[in-house]
Amino acid sequence: MMNATTSKDESPRPDRVLGSVPELALRNVSKRFGAIVALDEVALEVNRGEVLALLGDNGAGKSTLIKCISGVYHIDSGSMELCGKPIQIHSPADARRAGIETVYQDLALFDNLSPSANFYAGRELASPSWLPRGMRFLRSREMDDATRNLLKQLRVVLPNFGSLVGLMSGGQRQA
Repeated sequence: MMNATTSKDESPRPDRVLGSVPELALRNVSKRFGAIVALDEVALEVNRGEVLALLGDNGAGKSTLIKCISGVYHIDSGSMELCGKPIQIHSPADARRAGIETVYQDLALFDNLSPSANFYAGRELASPSWLPRGMRFLRSREMDDATRNLLKQLRVVLPNFGSLVGLMSGGQRQA
């Protein structure tokens, strides 16, 4: 069971800019699986540029919390805010549209594909839209450019962008 609630009378964090709005905020989020309480009124704020680690024993609720944020599970109560605005995430697609992505510890990558092909696996950009999905032409250049831009934003450097993922180091594959 996870409860990351902080006391209301704690002084503000010194590194927090006064009046800034958290990038992601969870307010009293709870998740149950039948009689099992997996998350119990979790409160959490993540600010722009902040790195947050979730630590805890097996069964503490870390993965459940991530899956609620990423839309795999629906929260039973509480709320989520993105940049100060309430957001409801009902599916992983909703999370992606909101800019929330998840990098899992167990890498599920296609070793015989490029980083771009892995990034877009199952959601490839293709046209024309009037053709059945399997007959559309992949917009490879657009997918490559978008992947390069995202990697640049995340400050991920790959020595050879066109390499197959299976030929990359473990750290490069994770990135």
